[in-house]
Amino acid sequence: MKRSSIFCCVLFASVFATAAFAQKPASVFLTAGQSNADGREYVNKLPYYLKGGYRYLKYTNVTSSGNGGFGQRTFESGTRFAFCDITHYFIEKALQTDFYGIKCAYGGTAIDTAATYAHLPVWCADAEWIARNNAYRGDIETGKSLTKSLTEGFSACVNTTLGKLGHGYDVKAIMWHQGESDRSKAGNYYKNFKDMILYMRNSVYEVTGKEKDKSLPFVFGTVSRNSKQYSSGVEAAQLQVAAELPNVYYIDMSDAGLRSDALHFDSAWTEYLGKKVYNVLVQIGAVEGEEIDVVKPHIPAASDTLQVESERQWDFAKAWSQASADSLAADASWPVFQSLGHRYSSAMASWQELATSKGHAFPETQGLFFKCSSGNRAIVKPGQYLCFYGDNLYLMIPKVKPGQTVTIVTASAKGERGITTDSGDYLELVSGGVRSTSKLTNTWKVKETLIEPVDLVFHSDGGAIYVYSVEVTSPYVPILVGADQKVMFSSSKACNVAPYAGLISAYVATGYDASTDVITLQRVDTIPANTGVMIAGEECLIGAPQVFTGKTYPGNLFVAVVDSATVQPTETIDSFTYSNYMLQPLSGTVDFHRIKSATVLSGQAYLRLLSDAAVVKTNIDNSTTGMSAVKEKTDKPGVWYDIRGIAVSRPTTGLYVYNGKKYRITD
Repeated sequence: MKRSSIFCCVLFASVFATAAFAQKPASVFLTAGQSNADGREYVNKLPYYLKGGYRYLKYTNVTSSGNGGFGQRTFESGTRFAFCDITHYFIEKALQTDFYGIKCAYGGTAIDTAATYAHLPVWCADAEWIARNNAYRGDIETGKSLTKSLTEGFSACVNTTLGKLGHGYDVKAIMWHQGESDRSKAGNYYKNFKDMILYMRNSVYEVTGKEKDKSLPFVFGTVSRNSKQYSSGVEAAQLQVAAELPNVYYIDMSDAGLRSDALHFDSAWTEYLGKKVYNVLVQIGAVEGEEIDVVKPHIPAASDTLQVESERQWDFAKAWSQASADSLAADASWPVFQSLGHRYSSAMASWQELATSKGHAFPETQGLFFKCSSGNRAIVKPGQYLCFYGDNLYLMIPKVKPGQTVTIVTASAKGERGITTDSGDYLELVSGGVRSTSKLTNTWKVKETLIEPVDLVFHSDGGAIYVYSVEVTSPYVPILVGADQKVMFSSSKACNVAPYAGLISAYVATGYDASTDVITLQRVDTIPANTGVMIAGEECLIGAPQVFTGKTYPGNLFVAVVDSATVQPTETIDSFTYSNYMLQPLSGTVDFHRIKSATVLSGQAYLRLLSDAAVVKTNIDNSTTGMSAVKEKTDKPGVWYDIRGIAVSRPTTGLYVYNGKKYRITD
């Protein structure tokens, strides 16, 4: 009898303990931000452990819609993954029970309302602005707030699913990555970032009623300094907010490697950030589990990121010729110094190329000139770097033209150091140019106001630095393709996109079929100045080489808006009333939607049609490419031309050009 009682007590205690464990509230994790939070690495590079998917994760994306329900997070062929997918895997492994992930992310979006394109939603949480703006739900005309998309999406999840769980739910943290698109308004980022975090926390608290959610953990990664959109001002603001607000934690991603677009984390660094976020969640008690080992991926070299087409380039990280290596090894003036490499023992009183004692210039550095008041300052480690072993070793790049860009990739040999220039009167700093403990891409542009080419001089700003590459590029026009993989573009400068044919394509609109509301797009390689085009392709930031051309594309239905201007829904030209259309992502597709209210555009273009259609779709004609794809403007007096610029002997019904004026012919 006694043994039976003990057994019953043990059984009851076991059942009670199991029930108590099962009754723990379900963990909920929110993820938000722009493209690196949305995910830009393709699933063919998905870590092996994620290829089987999840067992316990219940997932939903509330960016543009959401009924409060949850489903499965799957990785279909052709889709992409983000750092949070890695974090979710390790959360699942630790918890071994159902948990919930809610995501709201949109590429190219900023917190500041004036930092990005007018047709994109924003994360602004300024009290006055957010009070008068609705949540973004796929239509920018009805709602612009992504912060409300997240918080109202969370509220819907509570009303539909989480609030009905018998054991309840517990919001554990917000995971975030963003900042690139706010670079032009970096001065406002401190306040904007802080306001947004506080708004998100308070909104969660208003739903849960839990006092702890007023200081809900907020974990974010910084922007890579290798990014074309890196801003030291944004980074400083992020770190200041992390230092001032409770429960805000950051992961240093300053040296992160990027995909070829020079914007987004590659697979190794996506995985790295996901693991680091998980470890932070464990450290702060948001996840009951063990920390995991995290090995930092390789530090990227200049060749790991896409640069503009080079006119001159010196890549010291590439293998040197055997002849150069043998010459260094055999030359007494280049003895080996510790593990750093071969150190030149003589001073260089005047500008000279690096060479052997017999005057043979090394091909790998030929074209660059050096000067130093003492010896033992220039160090060469073939296939790795040049080392400037002091701030009195000067590098000169000769005859750099106005408008050209100079990019130098460096790293500090010890402590926080960098590269600086004595040619500041000729240059504009684009990125870098600061002291750093990690590898840094430093970019300067020669002022376009100069008339003649200039010799540019650079040196360490104190102590030893490594120089990995030097590059001179011709003037280029930046083109940014966002998460929607389509963008309208125009510029005051002509450019050529042919070097990036595998990445993007440019199109003009050559015709419109009113019966199907479809425009025909023709691919072009050259984009003339003040010409509207649609760019389609990978999400990327490229530098399209600037060109000079007198070409035009007659009949192009896209209208350029080079400088900031307000576009109205309609406009009247020669007594004809046109409808104006803007490229927008709605309901999973990117089409041309009729503008409903006055819209400010800049560096973009819009579609102008004699049409009443609400939506206009596209038909891309890739049968021919390049300048030959579209006729040059050769209108002759007394000849009728159709909307494509093709001469017709006798106009029928439709829109035509005659003697430089437009005419609509009706039955």
